[in-house]
Amino acid sequence: MTPASQSPDIARTYKELGRRLSLHGLLLRGGFHPDAGELALESGKPVATLLLVGHVGSGIWPAFQAARPEGPDPLDHWSREILDEVGTAFGARPAMPSDGPPYWPFQQWAMRAEPVFPSPLGILIHPVYGLWHGYRGALLFEEKLELPAVPVLPAAPALSARNTSMARPMRGFTWRRFSTARGRKRKTAGQRTGRLLFRARPVRALRRSIPAEIPAERPCRPLS
Repeated sequence: MTPASQSPDIARTYKELGRRLSLHGLLLRGGFHPDAGELALESGKPVATLLLVGHVGSGIWPAFQAARPEGPDPLDHWSREILDEVGTAFGARPAMPSDGPPYWPFQQWAMRAEPVFPSPLGILIHPVYGLWHGYRGALLFEEKLELPAVPVLPAAPALSARNTSMARPMRGFTWRRFSTARGRKRKTAGQRTGRLLFRARPVRALRRSIPAEIPAERPCRPLS
């Protein structure tokens, strides 16, 4: 229900944004209302609403290929152009994962906006789309927009007490190197985990629509 103090235009903004972004193969990935004093615009006014913009499956790639810009980091450049355009039209300030350093804490934002959870390597897993999703940016609003409720989904099996062995193949990884010896030691467990994840229905449904090459996401770290 729309609060009495909220104008119909503001209440419709979320759906209208979704329609505009869908023209580019993008979609709103949820949002939240930052705490008081957490974020501020260049004007000094506090950010009342943060909306994440991203993609799932392969929906982004036809639109991106049709308008692929020249030069380095074409996906980032293309995403920035779209968010600048949409932000201007809707009165929002865009924020990009590549802004920085310091970088915006997109992974922390994502876990507040929708029910994603970190894998043993820290990559966020979506309960429906698995790893086949990404975040292209965020829109920061001075106004407090009405947001849909974040769906409550059951915890992933990999996070339950009986399945903590999923993390063991990842012990070969550190932030600086990968130990082949330690990784090989857990190879069998890793293969079992991989087969279980690959047979998951959401991933299987998207398997045929994944492009041959998927541009990698830039790593983010919280603002210091």
